[in-house]
Amino acid sequence: MNEKKERKLKIAKQVKTDKELAKKQRLMSKNLTVTERDELKKKAKAVKKVTQEEFKTLSKSVKKQRKKDAKLYRKIKNRPRNLMIWSVVALAVVGVGIKVGPTAAHMYSVMTGKNITINTETPAGEKARAAGNEVARKIANEGIVLMKNEDRSLPLDDKTVNVFGTASFDFRYGGGGSGGIDTSEAVNLFDGLKNAGIEYNKQLYQFYTELDEVKALQKQKNENGLTQVLKSMVSGTDKDEPNVSYLKDNVLKQAKDYSDNAVVLLTSSGVESSDMSEEQLRLTANKKALIKKVAENFENVTIVVNAGNALELGYLEEFPQIKSIVWVGIPGPFGTEALGDVLAGKVNPSGRLTDTYAYNSQSAPATENFGDYNYTNLKQSFVNYQEGIYIGYRFYETYYKGDEQGYQKAVQFPYGHGLSYTTFDWKVASQEMTDKKISVEVEVTNTGKVAGKDVVQLYYSAPYTKGGLEKAAVALGAYDKTKELQPGENQTLKLSFATNDMASYDSQTEEAYVLDEGKYQLKLAKNVHDKGKKLTYEVAKRQVIKEDSATGTTIKNQFEASEAGLTYLSRDDWKGTYPSDKKINDEAPQFVLDDLAKTPTDSKLDMPAFGKDNGLKLSDLKNLAHDDPKWEQFLDQFTKDELIN
Repeated sequence: MNEKKERKLKIAKQVKTDKELAKKQRLMSKNLTVTERDELKKKAKAVKKVTQEEFKTLSKSVKKQRKKDAKLYRKIKNRPRNLMIWSVVALAVVGVGIKVGPTAAHMYSVMTGKNITINTETPAGEKARAAGNEVARKIANEGIVLMKNEDRSLPLDDKTVNVFGTASFDFRYGGGGSGGIDTSEAVNLFDGLKNAGIEYNKQLYQFYTELDEVKALQKQKNENGLTQVLKSMVSGTDKDEPNVSYLKDNVLKQAKDYSDNAVVLLTSSGVESSDMSEEQLRLTANKKALIKKVAENFENVTIVVNAGNALELGYLEEFPQIKSIVWVGIPGPFGTEALGDVLAGKVNPSGRLTDTYAYNSQSAPATENFGDYNYTNLKQSFVNYQEGIYIGYRFYETYYKGDEQGYQKAVQFPYGHGLSYTTFDWKVASQEMTDKKISVEVEVTNTGKVAGKDVVQLYYSAPYTKGGLEKAAVALGAYDKTKELQPGENQTLKLSFATNDMASYDSQTEEAYVLDEGKYQLKLAKNVHDKGKKLTYEVAKRQVIKEDSATGTTIKNQFEASEAGLTYLSRDDWKGTYPSDKKINDEAPQFVLDDLAKTPTDSKLDMPAFGKDNGLKLSDLKNLAHDDPKWEQFLDQFTKDELIN
């Protein structure tokens, strides 16, 4: 078959795939509002414009071939371009040719598993699914964080609750797009509470189900990954709570008669199609109004943070009635059962925060020049990363070092924070500190009245010289969690990390990692800001590490051209080096222009083998080391088409 016929068949196949996709998308469109459709049209036009700009950068010969392909595509398709809103996006891609990369059809294929056939109804499949569900439950139980628990309000003594807010009918089990999960077996919030032995106000529940906002949520329960991505591309913001005026006095009176306990969910979600905006990380006026209304009417309010993003929660401190805050994140299909068990006291929470919860999300230096900036001499966008190593807790702990009052005004919940229903005592059992490894053994004893797990965190602070290498004031070296300890029971944990992990990179002089001489302060702490138990390790002589310990690769600077005269944040001069976009250089550096002007050439690299008959099954790889040659032999059995599709 000649090349011309091959291209025609390939394009015909693409047309057929896109037609099938269009049918499915017509069904999806029923879940979109008129506003969302209009926004999607605008998005499609933007995508088309970008692809047209990319088309201009192609060589004449490639442009000619792409135009032929697009013309043939339209001829075969023989349909109006505006048959479906999503077809505009597909045609925009095809308009510049059939090329390697994710088209709309590929996107649908990947996210729905269209080309994958798996039979899970076999005994082995049932067993695997049951095992997976058990792991999901364990992860949810282990990960929930008790952020606040005034007056030991949790676990609930009175196992009755009022659940407020439409968000309770839209529990976030996972993220959107590729962060989406299978929710076919997911347990809703109310069943999660019931399964834990907590009775929720069914009259209040029925009241919410009759709201238009909740009815709309029920219709969207069957969206797949592709729909989530498309809707997230046009919606721009999370679903908000309705105006709180719907909570009339009679509704609140019935709820107060039912129970003094109230639960409010705060939800937020993000997908890979767009970044979280400043507004999405703050509580909306409607959410604040709901919180205020509930707090004014109930004495024991629990806030559940059902979000994978660090939200601004300072508003919650205005209400002493908010006795407890529980972080569940986006905990998977059985997260509601774990939440119910935590509220009921069947599970003692033992998770720890992996983010710093700041009162103002914009207080981090990375937000100063975050966004989408356009070059003046090139039709491309750029972002300058000038915060250096000072991200997350490394910024807050360093910037506010010696300024406790400033820290308390900036940080609400520090990295590593998490409470328990019981108490623990730590005792250093032994310590071994050499030029190779730092090891500390800690005896953890449950000194409380209920069983629970504790997390021991080991941090280090490297000696810093003004004007020297950039170093965070504190950094996490190691951590570990105990088993479930009964009251009075103890367990010894061993926390270790390589001594060279405390080294800092010197890009100016050594082009290597440097372990400066001096005293290194270590602490065993409950979180990054906790004073904890102090230990000391001293490096007698400065060490320069020029070789990777695992691979033997020589360490050196990479991408030096990307510095492009930028000033990076330094603790030596916070004010003078703090990121800003007020004096940003919008002109593309010469190295960027040169790289984009290069014509791609064949790398001449050896291609992997395809389609071999090595007689291997996936089960043959069970328990093999990651570098066992059978992994490569197994992959060699796939064809190119199988790997692409």
